[in-house]
Amino acid sequence: MSEFYTSIANYYEQIFPVGAEKINFLMKSNPKTAIDIACATGEVMKEIQEKGVKVLGIDLDEKFVEMAREKDLDARKLNMLNLDEIDEKFDLLYCIGNSIAHLKEYDEIRKFLQKSYDRIDSGGRIVIQFINFEKFLENEDENGYLGSLPDIKNDEFTFHRNYFKEKDHIRFNTTLVVNDLIIENNEILFPLLKDEMVSIMQKVGFKNVKVYGNFKGEDFDEKVSLPVIMTGEV
Repeated sequence: MSEFYTSIANYYEQIFPVGAEKINFLMKSNPKTAIDIACATGEVMKEIQEKGVKVLGIDLDEKFVEMAREKDLDARKLNMLNLDEIDEKFDLLYCIGNSIAHLKEYDEIRKFLQKSYDRIDSGGRIVIQFINFEKFLENEDENGYLGSLPDIKNDEFTFHRNYFKEKDHIRFNTTLVVNDLIIENNEILFPLLKDEMVSIMQKVGFKNVKVYGNFKGEDFDEKVSLPVIMTGEV
């Protein structure tokens, strides 16, 4: 794990606010228990817990885990690939915010999804969100530039996000500008493809695998939709 998330931790909740649509989507199946994979500062966990759900969060970044615990949340430092170290089972498992793209290859993704399947109770649900990389890969220029995400800004900061092709992966370049402070990072991401993800989820055993274009539950449009949101049932 790089210093990317630690370096932006103090601004993370402003950069990535939770939003009611996200919470409503996660709560559609009326879970009693949930696990947040890559829980960050715990803001989504907190919202879910306030609706009466018992939530566990895991994250690999120690700073994030500390910030989540400061909210009196059950957060643990754990790699998502070590999910089998947790004994409990859950009604809902969710991994949102493009966190799954930090895995290195499809074999790691398959292992994570298999371990996820084993941690979900019968009748439970998984929610996975990642970026629609196909939309960017089609626009690669001669320098490997794939495109950018919209800037996130307020009166205090501006957050720039760009994608570049890096051999078989994608380099995610970010620049956080806070007054005279500039924090630049590069993260290597795996270019997940929607159809491959559907196939892996089905092979692992998930049923009723569905793909959405946003947390409103609207249809996915490969030319327009920015996120890929996938659900499946056990």
